Amino acid sequence: MATTEKEPEIEVVPDGEATKEARNALEENIISKGKHSYYYAHKNNLGVGGDEKNYGTPPRLLKTESKTETEGSSRPLKVITDYAWADSGKKVKVYITLEGIVELTDDQVTLDHTKTSFKLRLNNLNDKDYLLNIPVLNDEISKATFKIKQASNKIIIFLTKENDFSWYDLKKDC
Repeated sequence: MATTEKEPEIEVVPDGEATKEARNALEENIISKGKHSYYYAHKNNLGVGGDEKNYGTPPRLLKTESKTETEGSSRPLKVITDYAWADSGKKVKVYITLEGIVELTDDQVTLDHTKTSFKLRLNNLNDKDYLLNIPVLNDEISKATFKIKQASNKIIIFLTKENDFSWYDLKKDC
């Protein structure tokens, strides 16, 4: 059983002008100001219940994000955005300084790499997990290793270059 809304009645005022009876403030604004109303774009949708372009289909899922980074851990994951890097001949060094790195063991650090990317994960550092992910490096690498510097509270990642030329950026512009 479909119900239709009743159109507002048009009444004729003494000066010969036809007007509609407003049901709400939106209609009143459109009737009084005409095409100069702020809500003029909604003029044809009054009483219909919405924009005529909306066909009432359910929402679509546009994107899902993977939760694999935090699975198996109840600690929060923080992305490392503060790091330094230097090109030194056949190697590229990436320096990360975080409070408490001196307490890390090699078992708490995982470094995965491909020819064009690397991912460093620090597990259970100050009750948090940290992640540095560089998905596209400037050029290919053949090896990635790390060293924890106890004295300076730093971790250094050594990337061995495949081709011996100077890098002016760590990441490649995509």
